[in-house]
Amino acid sequence: MAKKVNEEEVKTSNQIKELVIIALVVAGIFLLIWLMTVGANKMGWFDERYTKPAVPEAVISYENIEVGTILDRSEDEYYVVLADLSKNAMNIETLISAYKSKENAIKLYTVDLSEGLNRSVVGEEANTIVTKVSDLKVNDTTLLHIKNGKIEASYIGEENIETILK
Repeated sequence: MAKKVNEEEVKTSNQIKELVIIALVVAGIFLLIWLMTVGANKMGWFDERYTKPAVPEAVISYENIEVGTILDRSEDEYYVVLADLSKNAMNIETLISAYKSKENAIKLYTVDLSEGLNRSVVGEEANTIVTKVSDLKVNDTTLLHIKNGKIEASYIGEENIETILK
């Protein structure tokens, strides 16, 4: 006579089968990852002689500033030179360096017009005596004399700047 199989035994048997299948799938995934790692290692992906590329240290310059901050400096009086330093700017850089070496010189900041955000002030016509930086436009090397957060005077062209900074 055949044994009668009870429903609970069938249910338990199905649960065990499902558990074994899940365990085999998880083990298969871990095996696949391990094989990929061993293969990558043999291909040299984890080479011990690999050296991470050197990342240069970030250098913060408190004298080279962004154009948006020219009216926000902590000093009461200072100069700001706006120049495209990517072009042949040796003369203006020499002039700035000589001025900074003077005793009792007014603080001087530099804005490099060749840098991304600073290009927004380059225009066809100069507009230098403004109350908002967003209205500022220059078309040549420019020196701004700033006093108490306002542009007092502007000097356009290296010759004019040279007479002021000497």
